[in-house]
Amino acid sequence: MKTPGRPRKSRLADMAVYPDTPECFTPPSLEECDEISYPLDLGAGLGAGVRQVFRRDTSVLVYFAIWQSVQVNGRWSSVARIDTSHSNVHHHQFTATGDEKIEILERYTELHAEEVIDRWISRAEDIFGADWELHMRRWNGDAE
Repeated sequence: MKTPGRPRKSRLADMAVYPDTPECFTPPSLEECDEISYPLDLGAGLGAGVRQVFRRDTSVLVYFAIWQSVQVNGRWSSVARIDTSHSNVHHHQFTATGDEKIEILERYTELHAEEVIDRWISRAEDIFGADWELHMRRWNGDAE
């Protein structure tokens, strides 16, 4: 005898087709890479820096970070940073009070990681060139 109404979920077969989960990008170990890092002292307590990590003996960029910092009472504090950790390009904005806002700019998988990272290094440089003062105002709490 058939039960009236909708069938219970437990009696239905799962017919859904689930897409494959894209693989997160895992950069090679530092032993397999060459690193170039250079901090920039801009004077008047302002600083910046760049860190680039390449597959050893290639020009393939697998990680980067660009940051802006300020010296307060003899100690350097982070103002802003764009980096490529955790399979996404993201922008950190810090404040003098220690708050941090993170905006994900683009996610990537193993398949497209090198292309995305290579494209974003120049974009990140442009962002820091254009938004240097905005980052400082946000750090000081003068802008959102």
